[in-house]
Amino acid sequence: MTLRGNVTFTIKKKGCNKAFCCGIGPTSLAIAWYSPAGFFFRAYGFYASLTTDVGQQLSASCKWPRIISTTAIAWGVIERGDVAALRVLVIDKTFFPWDATEDGNSVLSYAVLKSKRNIVDFLLSLGSDPYQLNKSGVMSVQAAVDRFLCGSCSESDLPLPKDELLEHQGFSSLHRIVLGIDAGEMQHIDKGDLNATDVNGRTPLNWAAWRGDDDTVDVLLRLGAKVDTADNEGHTPLCKAVIAGHEAVIDLLLQAKASLCHRTVFDQQPPHLAAASLVSGHRLVQQLVDAGADFNVASSLGTPLNCAASHGSLETVQLLSSKTFDLNSTDAYGHTPVMLALLCWKLDAFFHLVRLGARLDLVRKSGENIIHFALWCGSIRVFIAIRDAAVARKLLQIDVKALHDGHDIWHCFDHCRDALYNGVRCIEERAHVQGMIDAIETAQAT
Repeated sequence: MTLRGNVTFTIKKKGCNKAFCCGIGPTSLAIAWYSPAGFFFRAYGFYASLTTDVGQQLSASCKWPRIISTTAIAWGVIERGDVAALRVLVIDKTFFPWDATEDGNSVLSYAVLKSKRNIVDFLLSLGSDPYQLNKSGVMSVQAAVDRFLCGSCSESDLPLPKDELLEHQGFSSLHRIVLGIDAGEMQHIDKGDLNATDVNGRTPLNWAAWRGDDDTVDVLLRLGAKVDTADNEGHTPLCKAVIAGHEAVIDLLLQAKASLCHRTVFDQQPPHLAAASLVSGHRLVQQLVDAGADFNVASSLGTPLNCAASHGSLETVQLLSSKTFDLNSTDAYGHTPVMLALLCWKLDAFFHLVRLGARLDLVRKSGENIIHFALWCGSIRVFIAIRDAAVARKLLQIDVKALHDGHDIWHCFDHCRDALYNGVRCIEERAHVQGMIDAIETAQAT
């Protein structure tokens, strides 16, 4: 294969608060092209360097990450923090350290997001690029930087040296004051910095809201900071406050008329973000309900109930299921709340939704049904619940012969379950699976 190209570019060395600028210091240019999963190569990369006649050295490195499905086994393995299972996927060449979603979110960024330090270190050792950007211009290790700057982790938890990571942020002087990096008085800063954005499009107010610094939020609002400026991922200060669960900050922003309907690039509105909060989601939901938020609003993620089922708490699911008209709302992939609860190991939420009458006979867009989800992630108690639903003739449309990646349900039980089940397997499982399948087939035959 021969690759040819001719590119001319100019980059200023001064930090400029733009997504393509790496801040003050050495400047680098990263270019990524994402190949389809079925392309004839899995991943490809090259490195080139050039020394000019004045002694300056220029270098470039380029990798072609492979796009993988959001339903690929690798994501579940990363979520569990199972380095051994991930190493097997690497050996089998079914996984590569540069793999990414269609949005450019790399496997490394997912491991960093989920705080799986063992997976992060493993991927970095294989050559994953910590500065690989997604389509929003956010680098793979940004979530670790964000946690550090918001005070939820220590410097020792960073995957790379702190100074190196901060150099890539493009902070203004006001950013550095708000974040506690530098000392100074906000009242004396250049007013042009008030709504300045860093490389991720975040204003000082965005950071203050995310950190839960209600005093700073109050001062910035009084100085005239814009309340609904969105960052590169579409998060406004209210979105960040909701994500972090800062109720006092939320009140201040709502008093300043922050929008409850703003959508992020992930198609989330504040109600979706509140529902996904594991620790304080039920309180955040009630706070936004009192402010007039619509919790039946649909998006590619489904309704907020879908978000609660996959990421939130049982209390949030219970609260939303009492306010939501549709227990079977689907996201862009066809997942219902009950499917998501099972896939994300939220078994209490799963059983709650089943008791409320959530349908178990729906199929997601890729063709898998509740049997597959149970075999991947369910306990024996889940097998029994599905068997009981079959006996009650609620699974008459389920196809027990539906395939997953070209193989049948017993292959899923013997192999996929090993990679995805977040529990301890036991010998009694097979008999319960057989009983579940027999009940479905018997109901369909009569």
